[in-house]
Amino acid sequence: MPYKSGSSFYLTDEDCETAFSQCESCRFVTENNHYKEVVDGCFLRVADTDVINAYCATITDPVRSYLRRNMPGENWNKYEHLLTITTGMMRWLTVVGHVCEYMERTHKIGEAKKMLEWASKRLTSFEAGSDFVQRFLDEFKIKCDGRRDEVVRIYSIACAASVLAHELGHASLGHMHYHHTTPTSIVRNDEREADLFASSVMHSIGNGYVGAIAAVAVEVSFAWMTGSSSLYVPKKDLKKPNHYATHPVSFERVRNFIESFNAVLKTSPITDKMLIKLMEKGK
Repeated sequence: MPYKSGSSFYLTDEDCETAFSQCESCRFVTENNHYKEVVDGCFLRVADTDVINAYCATITDPVRSYLRRNMPGENWNKYEHLLTITTGMMRWLTVVGHVCEYMERTHKIGEAKKMLEWASKRLTSFEAGSDFVQRFLDEFKIKCDGRRDEVVRIYSIACAASVLAHELGHASLGHMHYHHTTPTSIVRNDEREADLFASSVMHSIGNGYVGAIAAVAVEVSFAWMTGSSSLYVPKKDLKKPNHYATHPVSFERVRNFIESFNAVLKTSPITDKMLIKLMEKGK
């Protein structure tokens, strides 16, 4: 499980609860009766697995029976969706939080790229093992620092909020009934809609540039993770076919988030141009 180490900050279960509460209580959700009803009917679960993943699934009757047997303290009748984030994802977002803190403090894009490149190359089948964060901290000689750790914590929680908000978007927008015959174009459009939902939630949470940077940085990190980073894709190439079947190409998603947070990022410690450079080839 995630834990606090003597070396530096690690994203915890409680931090993910905080991120979920921020999504749940933001005005974008609470002022829309449908969104509020759906989000209130989501139960956040941390899955202890190294796989880097987050997803939202409908609670079917067999699943509800299983949950009643294994978690009898909850009133499962009031929940319609199970929102899951894995410990592997939490470790990955911890690293992204450290990268954000480093960029804000130093503005050294080249070194931040090295961090993302190192992290992406140390994954095995999109899994981040229990020592993943510590190895990252050791590699880049990151030591315990009270103020620095608090900044990392703030960024990491914002990263988790962005990931959870995307999954809540799928539930709120009715994307829960895919079939293997569902056209790829529909699935990709659903991903775009969930991204837009997430950006609206992050705006509404009201943590200023931190939420904006975190939302973009998460997408940039996923690009590095999947090998589509640097891997900068010019606008003219966005409509070309590619092998990422269910999701739009990474640069399109990053660009959309940057455009959504354009005004905030123009004056933030980490600007839109700096975040774009994280996607470009070279130093």
